[in-house]
Amino acid sequence: MSEIGLYTVFYLLMNPDLLRNKIKQILKEKNLSVRKAEQLSGISPTVLSFFLSGRNQDLKIETVSLLAKALNVSLSELLEISLQDLESSQLLPWNGEVLSELCDILKNLLVDKKIQLNNLQIFPVLIEVYYTCTKEEKAIDKNLVRLLFKKSLEKYF
Repeated sequence: MSEIGLYTVFYLLMNPDLLRNKIKQILKEKNLSVRKAEQLSGISPTVLSFFLSGRNQDLKIETVSLLAKALNVSLSELLEISLQDLESSQLLPWNGEVLSELCDILKNLLVDKKIQLNNLQIFPVLIEVYYTCTKEEKAIDKNLVRLLFKKSLEKYF
């Protein structure tokens, strides 16, 4: 997962349409139907079709990994998002520089503490700390950020 990065995962969680569009693009390029992709990947029937149609807003990273393998693309290639994708999406006005720095601090803390969390567990922690750190127009204090993350992650220690 480290090759993908929390920053990318954060944006994909904020806007599943980015991943949805990327999967549709690859299916079209490879001339594959949704049903065929589900069969090749071994994922349950309708999981992908429900996600691509918008009936389901979440696709587990394990499912995305199986799909990437079936489509003969790397996981990072499947999850790759461009600046153009981000600019055209309906995301809230996040400060990308601050968010990227927070993601790096959180990732290092998780590695140091040997905590394994899924993206849905990480996401609320990241948002809480992001909003706390960006209330004022000051540079972020890395020690404060670590303290906030530790406090938010206490239940996992």
